[in-house]
Order: sequence, then structure tokens, then C-alpha cells
Amino acid sequence: MAIQVADGRLGSSMTFTSYAAQRTLDGSRAAVISKPHRSPSLAGLKGEEYLTALRSSEPYMAMLREQWAQDNGVQLDVATKWWRPQVAAPVEVVRGSPAPFSAEAQADKFAALPIGGADDAKLRERVVLRHPACVGWFTHVYQSRNALLGVQSANEAARRLDESLSVHGELGEFRYSADDDGFDTFARRFAEHTGRLVATRHHVVALRLVVALAHHYGLNPVDTITEEQADDPYPTLNRWADMAWVRRRLRGVSAHRLYDAAREHALISARMAAYTTDLSVARRAFRLARNDETLSALVAHNVDDVFDAVGMKEAVDASVSNRTNRRAELMTRLSGFEKCAKEQRHVAIFLTFTCPSRFHSVHRNGTANQNWIEAGRPSVRDAQAWLINCWNNIRKRADEAEIKPYGFRFAEPHHDGTPHWHAVLFMSTQQAKQYLKICREQMLADSGNEPGAKQHRFKVVFIDPRKGSACGYCSKYVAKNIDGYAVGKDHEAGKRAKAIDTAARVDAWKSDNRIRQFQQIGGPSVTAWRELRRIRTELDQENPMLKDLTPEQHFALENVRKAADAGDWAAFCCAMGGVQVRRNDQTVKVHYGIPEAMQMLCDEDGVLLRTPRTKTQYGDRAALRAMGLMFCDVFLLTRAKDWLITSKEKWEAACKKTMEGINDQFDVLHEEKVYQFMEYEAYEAMQQMAICDHQSRVWLLYPDSDRLAGSPLGCEPGGVGLDPCL
Repeated sequence: MAIQVADGRLGSSMTFTSYAAQRTLDGSRAAVISKPHRSPSLAGLKGEEYLTALRSSEPYMAMLREQWAQDNGVQLDVATKWWRPQVAAPVEVVRGSPAPFSAEAQADKFAALPIGGADDAKLRERVVLRHPACVGWFTHVYQSRNALLGVQSANEAARRLDESLSVHGELGEFRYSADDDGFDTFARRFAEHTGRLVATRHHVVALRLVVALAHHYGLNPVDTITEEQADDPYPTLNRWADMAWVRRRLRGVSAHRLYDAAREHALISARMAAYTTDLSVARRAFRLARNDETLSALVAHNVDDVFDAVGMKEAVDASVSNRTNRRAELMTRLSGFEKCAKEQRHVAIFLTFTCPSRFHSVHRNGTANQNWIEAGRPSVRDAQAWLINCWNNIRKRADEAEIKPYGFRFAEPHHDGTPHWHAVLFMSTQQAKQYLKICREQMLADSGNEPGAKQHRFKVVFIDPRKGSACGYCSKYVAKNIDGYAVGKDHEAGKRAKAIDTAARVDAWKSDNRIRQFQQIGGPSVTAWRELRRIRTELDQENPMLKDLTPEQHFALENVRKAADAGDWAAFCCAMGGVQVRRNDQTVKVHYGIPEAMQMLCDEDGVLLRTPRTKTQYGDRAALRAMGLMFCDVFLLTRAKDWLITSKEKWEAACKKTMEGINDQFDVLHEEKVYQFMEYEAYEAMQQMAICDHQSRVWLLYPDSDRLAGSPLGCEPGGVGLDPCL
């Protein structure tokens, strides 16, 4: 469409093209003007300045309003179409149009909103071009704020949202809404800047500058360095100079910054988007898909045997990282606790812990919570920290009262993302009364008199075994926060929300805010359980490592292993010393690292069997890993192999090269007639053992021990050497 304005402000004989058509064939923002004449107001302007002045005209804004009305099916007032009779015949011009989901197309739609004037449209276009992934956020915030307080307040809200999604600094601007390419670019820039500082400054001074810069961009919680870092600055500098490490930091920081910005503008609620934003869910799904794609292309193989390998995707799917396996293991352990509780006649109680009102950003109807605003808009991590502090105080007071509950704790979000906890605990009836008193006092110690605190802050449900099991009661909370299996409706997210769909939103919420969803309370070590399940065969008492164990000790060790191998958590708890046993008193303990005595073990060639990793790739001390189990001063090595992760192409090439080397060896042996020599050596060895039976004319073979007893009957060498040709 082309518009010919005869006597307007733009000047005569000028063709005004539509907004969507103002592009060249390469898709740029340059306008295509059919005639070179310009009005006096546009004289001397070029490029973007000319386009800005052109888009500020009233006919242009009227055209945008009409286009927006057509896209949304809205009838505009007839008075706004005053220029319609002046429309000339369209001039046929070949132009490129933006992709329907490109940043330019999103900016077009947002700028075309019939709100405000030309300057307001330019502001809307500018902010969306900076954050194209958040166009839905800007649209909702702008329209809702305009409807309540007017266009000026809407513009201010758009500016504030833009500022919360970006940060300016010495290395330029970084936008938390950027895609992977933006993360890669800024990570490379930061790593190169660190390298330049290391090359031109004293290393301690360079570290201080790098840490201060990282804090400015939100990548480091503090802007100072510790004494340990000052004494050895190189590990920290190596990390900040590593592009991959910086990129991981950028992703984590951008995730919770985006979440905080969305929560601040009331974009997370049951009416808008429960638990988290659609952008966060899409990013999480994209990241998981990329991870699966990467894992499918990797192989983990034994360092000493390249043919002992397993695909990384298969290895991950077989672990508790698989949601189905994670849910199955949690339910197994929970049912095992319940079985132990029934044997000891303990009661099961279901508890709910909720944060005070100041941690909730919005109400159920989507309106902002004034208490949250007055408290300084605390984040989800602040609410989680408050719950952790309360739980630690409860645990300390319960320990002083010698109350040792056991069970599980679950963390899940309210509709606005504020975390709350559920816990299913087992204990005696007398201990339960005192424990509930401690919990209620601790939970109401902060803002206990606010409306609804006594009804909602702390709730208790006694699970009646006649109506159902504790495992069945909690299965909904376990499945709802993992994969939504067999849960049905998720009423917290909305009336029509299905748990199988909202499970992905809970997973994104957990990932963005670094929330630990499940925690075991009491009971034996689950790490020991998993390490013992790696030992599939029976522990032989004749093993040199176990020869010092008594039969009773060997039975106790084998009892623990069999319980873990059978997946019987109740039997495992009993074999480890009970559900209330302290960590130091458990039958089998997890050992991190390798004992010094084991480190000195060598093979027949004097090569160390195990070379523990003591340094990370950045040069600092590596954290100890679980390498085995300790039982009665006997170390059981459960991770006897060193694995190397590489791509499938490199692994296949290594296998092929190894096979080619083996084939070459066989070819050399064949060419040098080594096989014939080997046959002759075997013949000589048998000749030393052979004795001729002259009666039956056959050869008899005897080992050296039998030959010492003398010649068998019937054999008469007669001083003559044996000759097979006789």
C-alpha cells in the first residue's frame, strides 16, 4: 500500500509506504521511497534520522492504528480516517517483508498499539527491539499500566522493565534476555578482557579488577576477594578467563534475573502464568533438548580399555537424573520408611510450612500484594532462605529435646512462585506432640499476628492408616513436582491445569531459582545405598581385602549389600543400624577419596593402580569424590575405573586405530613366521613332559611333579633320547 499526501505536512508528490513495507530486499530497516523529493522538515536528514522523523508523522501513526485494528478485528472511529479520500493508487514496489516471528515483526506489532503518540510508539519499538524474547511481557505491562494510570505510567513501566533486563558496564551492555549467541559473545568478551588484565597488571590487582567487574554485571555476589584468593589468584583468574565457565555463570544469572523481573511486574500468577513464565519454560525445554542432543553425541570409555564404553545418553537415562527413576527411588525410600514406622508403631504426620505474607508477590486474583511491595519485593530465594532458617531452628530445638524424626521434605511453588514446604515425618506419639509445638512456635515467631497466619502458616494432618498409607498420601506431591504422573488436576495452577503439563513449569521454577525440591530427613545415607548397589556380586570372604573380617562382620556387610541390591529400603535401614542412627554410627560409611594405603598399591610392573585426581583444570584443589565404602577399617573400592568422556567420532576412530594396530601385529607375526616358532616352542615343551609307552606305542604327558616320582611302568628309555620318529 502506498499513500500519496497532496498538501500535508510531509510535502507534495511524496509517496508514503506502509510500515511493514519499509524494507529493502535484504530485510533491513531502510525505507524504499518511490520519489526522491523531501519536504523542508525532512531536508538534510539521512538514514535512521530520516526514518525516525518520517515515522513521527500523523498520517503514519493513523496508518499504524488502522493496521493494528485490522489485525485485531477492532473498528476504529471514522474520524481517524480523514486521509482515506486522499489515498492514491498503490505503486507496485518489490519489497521484502519480515519473518512473522522476527524481532522487527514483533517491534512492528508493539509499536502499532493505538496508545499515545509518535514518541510513545518509538519508545515501544526501541525496547522490544532490545528484548524481542520478552515482547509478551512488555505488551501486558504496557497495556495494563496504561489502562490503570495512563500512557505516561505505561512508558515508565516499560523503561523500568527494560532497565531490569540489562546492565551497562566497562564491557558494554549485557542483556539478560539474550539468546545463546549473545551469551557466547559476552562470555568471550569477558574472558578476553580477563586475559588482557592478567598480561598487563599484577595478578592480584588483575583479580580485584575482574571480581569487581563481575560483581557489577551480577556474575559474582561480592566485589572483594578473600585472603586465600589473594595468596593464590590463579585458579580464580583461570575461571574468569575460561569462556565456557563464564557462559555458565551468565546463563544462571540471567535465569533468576529474568524470573525476578517477571515477578516484579506481576507476570507470574494463576491468572497469567503459574509458577513461572512461558519464556522460562521454553528456555528450559530448549536447554534440556540441547543437553540430550549433546549427550547423544558423547561416549564415556574406560581409560585403560577403549572398548569398555557406554553412551552418555544411556548412562544418564539409567541414573536418577531420569525423572521416572527419580520418582521410583523416592517412592521406594518413602515406602521403606513407612514400613519401619509400622514395625515400631510410629505415627505419620503431614506438615505444611508457608512463608509470611510479605514474601508473596500477588494475590490469587492477580493484583499486587502491598505487603510484598513495602517489604522491598523479596525474591523467591529470599523466601527459600527464610524457610531454611526456620527449619534449622526447628531441627536444633528438636535435637535438644532428643526428638529424631525421619521422613521426607518436599518444596513446591505457590501460584506466584513463592516456595512452601511439605513434610511427611514419622515419630512416636509422645514425640509428635512436642515436635508440633516446636514447629508452631517457630513458624509463628515472625509476623505471627498478621491476618491468616495462624490458619495458613503451619498446618498438620495426621495420616490415618485405616484410610490410606502415608506413601499413597504423598505420592501426589512427589509426582506433581517431577513428571505429573497419575496426578490429574493441579488446582494450585488453575482450575483447568493438568499436573502432567505444569510439571514442566515446576521444573523450570526449580532450575531458575536453584531450589532443592526433595530432602531426606533422618535415616541412613542414600549415597551409601547407591554405592552398594554398584556391587552386584556377593562379597567373597576369601577376598584378601576381607580376610581380616570375622564371620559375623562378613555377614553384617553382606546383609547391607543384599538389602541395597534388592532395593529394600526398610531392610537397608535395619542393616545400617536403624532409621534414627547417627551418621558416624552407621554400619557402612561412604569414603570420599582413596586411603593412602590404597594409593600405594601397584600392579606387577610397579604402576600405581589408582592415581587420585588432586587438581582441577583451573589449578586449585579438587573436591573429594565418593570412591568407595569403609567398613571396620576395610575399604571397598566401588569406582575402580577411570572414565574419559569424548565424542562418538573420536571414540570410533580410537577403536578403529586400536584394531588396526592389532591387525598389524598379527600380520608382522605371520610374515616373520613367528607362529611356526611358537609351534616349535610348544613342541619342545611337550617333549620335556613326554614319556613313551613302548607297549602301546603312544606318548604319555606328565607334569613335572609326576615325573619326579620316576618313570611309569612300561617306559624303558634305555639311555636313549626320545625321538617321535621312531
